[in-house]
Amino acid sequence: MNTLKPEDNQIGFMSTSFGIFKINANINGLNKIQYFEKKQKLRIPLKYNNYNNIVKKTIKQLQEYFSGTRIDFSIPINLNSSPFYKKVLLQVLEIPYGEKTSYKSIAKICGNQNANRAVGTANSTNPIPIIIPCHRVIPSNNSIGKYRYGIELKKRLLEQEGHSFDDNLFFI
Repeated sequence: MNTLKPEDNQIGFMSTSFGIFKINANINGLNKIQYFEKKQKLRIPLKYNNYNNIVKKTIKQLQEYFSGTRIDFSIPINLNSSPFYKKVLLQVLEIPYGEKTSYKSIAKICGNQNANRAVGTANSTNPIPIIIPCHRVIPSNNSIGKYRYGIELKKRLLEQEGHSFDDNLFFI
């Protein structure tokens, strides 16, 4: 019998209209989500039924999010980062669906109002995008800002949540 140990990671894949997502989790929680554009060639295993419960739950909840029927997630996560980055990402996790906040606001909540760039760096290294919604963090000037997986994906995720933009990528 092949039983999983808590430290054993499993990888699952899902394809959406947004792109392909690679999900990495062990039985304790979600470790990482990676995004790939549809045009990228990936070797995806065919055995989907062997995923652990966290991978299966993540795939199901992401499918619901992308279909517009889920606004929050109930997946245990494993964050392996510095104390400050972890504090930032846990604060980002609290941003409700359909809302956005600034890097400056997150920095202030985390105890250092001058740490805008550090908050941006923490967001850019977020190992669990969408679940930890770093796409909801924007510059104080109300522009869309940067995103690890490209501005177009950030724009689509924000539009999914009800935001709109003009041609200069500012919120309307």
